[in-house]
Parts: sequence; structure tokens; C-alpha cells
Amino acid sequence: MSSSAHSSLKLDDVAYSIDGEIILSDINFSLNAGEVSCLVGPSGCGKTTLLRLIAGLLSPDHGSIHLNDQNITRINGNLRLEQHPVMMVFQDLGLFPHMNVADNVAYGLIANNGERKQKVKQILAQLDLAGYSARYPHELSGGQQQRIALARALVLNPKVLLLDEPFANLDTALRLPLAEEILRLLRERGIITLLVTHDREDALSLGDYVGVMGEGHILQWDTPQNLLEHPVSAHVASFTGHNSILSGTLTENNQVNTILGKQKVENHLHNTVENQPVEVLLRCSDVRVTTNSDRHPAKVIYRSYEAEQLIYALKLENNEQIFALAGDQLKLSVGDTTSVELINQQATVYD
Repeated sequence: MSSSAHSSLKLDDVAYSIDGEIILSDINFSLNAGEVSCLVGPSGCGKTTLLRLIAGLLSPDHGSIHLNDQNITRINGNLRLEQHPVMMVFQDLGLFPHMNVADNVAYGLIANNGERKQKVKQILAQLDLAGYSARYPHELSGGQQQRIALARALVLNPKVLLLDEPFANLDTALRLPLAEEILRLLRERGIITLLVTHDREDALSLGDYVGVMGEGHILQWDTPQNLLEHPVSAHVASFTGHNSILSGTLTENNQVNTILGKQKVENHLHNTVENQPVEVLLRCSDVRVTTNSDRHPAKVIYRSYEAEQLIYALKLENNEQIFALAGDQLKLSVGDTTSVELINQQATVYD
């Protein structure tokens, strides 16, 4: 691992607005060298804006961004740094079509001609692109173009690398293997890496840590396992898997009642008052589609196969929607009416 192995990037109380409209607020987290962190959230929640603030392309309203003991926050439009230690790779890659691979990679590299050629040769070899230096972007596959954009950033030896939806335009079969390969290289080089994606599966698969964003806030910053097993809010729960959120009411003996029946509340609530309205998390494995007509009626909205499991999205009598598992022997089409039942008597509940 490189000498940057102990580097860290820290954001303290970062906020940003445009014409009085709050885009980001209360942004606080730290990133460490040799780790890959992912930001995930719906379009418009502020992910790319946050990357631009870290990259020094925008100035925050207040707050600070430090790389180790160095303040790299852009202040009043001025970077104060001759060479910014943060590089950003955009979704459109930004390769110059009139330049060959070698010239694209060398763009921005300050060195004599011999040193430039040597550094370009080394980084292309590391990314399995040896022999491609004379080709032009249009002669490369999507995955190869992605590597060229990454090589152009890495040849400048950044301490921090920001990736904005870098694999979004690649085929599904290629996306994750290429991402894993590239991120392994970044970990080995000890680079602080932050990747933005709207795909929760990519984030949970690729990140050592994942930040779930919503409406300009970091809702939860955690390991993928904790995000899946212990989401801190209904919003996080609904975004990190095939989870449903039903309206419920607290009853006696620490139970909660929904349209599907009663469950035991398994987590701790700050305040518990009988008949208090709450939100109830149901994972798709908590509910089962059944042919038993005595259970709760539901209409199929759509279905999907994931990890060789058939998952149905269904609408209940009160128009609430849920996800549920079903065996392959149960074949339903969109619009069919069926029944569902609870198979987990424990529930995670949110105020």
C-alpha cells in the first residue's frame, strides 16, 4: 500500500445552497485511505454537488473539508492550492476524441517528455491497456474508455479520487466485474475513494462504507451489512432493499398492528404510547404470497427475479404496497388477485 495509507478526508458541517434553496446541509463524514465509500440516493438529492464541493469546483456556504491537516475547502471561489489533491472522473468521461490514448492520459501531466511517456506507459500497463496508446477513444469499448478516464486521473497521483456514476453506461454483465477490478487497484494504491451511484446494489456490493442520501442530508453512513440489517429510518430501509413500509399503531404489550395483523416490536422506540401511529418495516422475506384465500387479499403490481428468487410487488386493500416472496410453483401475472400472510412475528418500527 502507498505512503498515503493513513490519509483521511473529513467533512465538517458542510452546507451549500443556490439562490436561497438549500441543496446540502449538515454533511459530516470521514473517508480513509485504502477504503472505498459509496454515496447512494435518488436523482436530485445532492450527490454530484457534494462531489463538486470536495473536488474544489464549488464553494460551500459554510463548513470545511480537510485532507489530513490541510484545509482544501474552496473559499470565495479561490482554491488556495497550486495543485489540488483531489481528482474527479465524470460520468461522461470527458475523453478528447481528437487525441489518442497516450495523449488523453498525459493531459494535465506536468513533466518532461521522457518522464511523461514513462508514467503513461506504467499506468496503462497497470490497467491492462498496454499496446493501446496509439488508439483513439472511438476505437475502444466502453470498458476500455472507462479505464482510460481512470488512467488520466491516476497518472497525476491524487490522494482522493471521486467517481461520479462511473459505470452507469456499461452493460450489467461488465459493470460489476470491471468496478471490482478498478476499485481493488485503488485500495492497493491507498487512495481515498468516493463513488456516487443511484444503484443501491452497486453501492452495497462495492463500498466498504455506504452513505444513503435524501433531500440534501446524509441519512445513514454505515457498513453495507448494518444498512441492510439496521436501517435507522423508514427512508433508508425502503432504499436499501425490497423493503415495505406500512402504517401501524402501537398496541398493548409492546406490539404493533398493521393491516396484516399484529407483530412484536423488536427495536427500542424513544417514546411508546398506546395507539401511537408508527411506520413498520417489512422485508420481503417477512411476507409470503399464498393461495390460502383466508389470508389478506392483494393485487400483483409487478414481479421480478433476483438471486433466483421470485419477488412480487403487491397492493393491499388499503392501497399500501408491499414486497413478498413466492415459490416458483406459484405463477401470478400483473393484475392477478392473490393472498399474503405474515411469516415473521417480529417487526422493526419507526416513530
